[in-house]
Amino acid sequence: MSRRNKIIIGAIVAIVIILVAIFLWWWFIQRPESQAVTSVNANQGLQIPANLPTQNAVLPAEPAGPVKQADVEADLKAIASTFAERYGSFSNEGNFSNLESLKDLMSPSMITAVDAMIAADTATATTYHGITTKTISATILSYDAGTGNAEIETVTQRREAQGSTVNPIVYYQNLKLRLVKTVAGWKVDSANWEPK
Repeated sequence: MSRRNKIIIGAIVAIVIILVAIFLWWWFIQRPESQAVTSVNANQGLQIPANLPTQNAVLPAEPAGPVKQADVEADLKAIASTFAERYGSFSNEGNFSNLESLKDLMSPSMITAVDAMIAADTATATTYHGITTKTISATILSYDAGTGNAEIETVTQRREAQGSTVNPIVYYQNLKLRLVKTVAGWKVDSANWEPK
């Protein structure tokens, strides 16, 4: 590239930079500052009622509509599915962690029953024993919104391993759950496995 071309390109770049700087300076100078508030009485001719609520007034809450049956059923099935999977998945090395993690989904009477079951367990297994449970479906057998009771049956697939986790036995087992409505929401009140 010749010296003449370098000078021409340099001059063009310098002109562009100067033009951009001038444009930015003009834009910042011409930019409107916060508009001064003019005191114009915009309410001329308007009649404002004297009994308007104050700014801090609490508006009455709209009455809650009825809870949709489909939403409640979906919630019950979700609780039952989650409960069945955790309740049915354990190992003798887990120290009942599956049951401890479920206490927030249990009613007080169910917590008492589970605590008694844990306290009564004195088995000291020397070999590994574990079961993994997966919920396949959940069916609502009964639901009474008035009394806050529901009974749900879950169909589960269980994989049981003895001695090692290699080649577990796969079987299907149903778990029947009874749920009660408490102030904190739906809680499992009883859980009973049906025979294999």
